[in-house]
Amino acid sequence: MAKRDLLSDLIAIKQRSGIRGGRIPDRIDLQELKNLWETWSGPKEPIARLLPARLVTLIEVFSRSWVQKLINHGAPYDERATELKVDVKFDLALVRSLHTQAISLGLLLSNSVLLNSIAGIAGVFTTLLARDFFDWLAHVRGRGLI
Repeated sequence: MAKRDLLSDLIAIKQRSGIRGGRIPDRIDLQELKNLWETWSGPKEPIARLLPARLVTLIEVFSRSWVQKLINHGAPYDERATELKVDVKFDLALVRSLHTQAISLGLLLSNSVLLNSIAGIAGVFTTLLARDFFDWLAHVRGRGLI
């Protein structure tokens, strides 16, 4: 298997997301999935197999976007980011890209943390927020979503 070129991957992600950082998945994306399910006229089995993967993708992209925004915001989040468990091998090209701001620290770290489980997501946000994620989430007020 070919070795992953982290720097090229991050630059490609930045280019795909555009100058303003792209759009973070939101309730509109969830509403579109709901509408798709409700209006689907064919057999439900094929689409039922695809919807969970799409939901997981939306959650991961949403989480990565907010990890990036928090870290790029600066203190205190960038300071807390030092506590995240990431496996990044720094080489001269990566350091130079960070220094010249070709990529941001938030982009680097948000794509280096594991967000493939609820525990992983909770762990990252608990670290960045310096508060238990589930406790923080329990105190969020809804805005009449879907």
